[in-house]
Amino acid sequence: MITTLVSEPLAPVQQEIGHPRHRHVVSAFSLEPSTFLQPVAIIVVPAVASFSASDKYAYGTKNGVKIGFMSDEFIEGFQGKVEENVPAHALRASRLRKMDQNQSALKEAGGEEANETFLASVWDLLERHAAGLSTGLDLSGNDNIFQIRDVSGTIREVRLYSLGRQGWSIATSRRPHLFARSSGSCFFTRYF
Repeated sequence: MITTLVSEPLAPVQQEIGHPRHRHVVSAFSLEPSTFLQPVAIIVVPAVASFSASDKYAYGTKNGVKIGFMSDEFIEGFQGKVEENVPAHALRASRLRKMDQNQSALKEAGGEEANETFLASVWDLLERHAAGLSTGLDLSGNDNIFQIRDVSGTIREVRLYSLGRQGWSIATSRRPHLFARSSGSCFFTRYF
């Protein structure tokens, strides 16, 4: 089932995607299921002029978001990163139907370049969750998987999972093929 929380018709949301009143919109679109991915939600994220990873992704609580763990690889690859002119876009949240050990789900979704998102967009989802809004993020212990460019310009798989009251765990690997994707994980791909 696809999560639907629409405050107005779809066309105005697409036309005014970056408008602050749409920061909370999670909308259902016509989504075709695939071999690996079962669509769950479409989440519209706003444009961001400038986003400093070091200002947000740190241990402790900021804007209601608690970071309980960051892997050494995540710190090494993303701290100090500044994202400029992040475009408004939509993310499709999908559940993995079965275990994926060789990046077949990512290939089926168009590859890492086509599905690149931003730390700013992930942070927006984390802030929405902290505010009690729907985000498409899995809270049951499964990974939430994103494709994000690191400070060197390499797209890496970033995984978040909820630690409950301990906050969020954020991890990445230098070699994404080392990560097997478990059935039930939430996989975020670019929608537009």
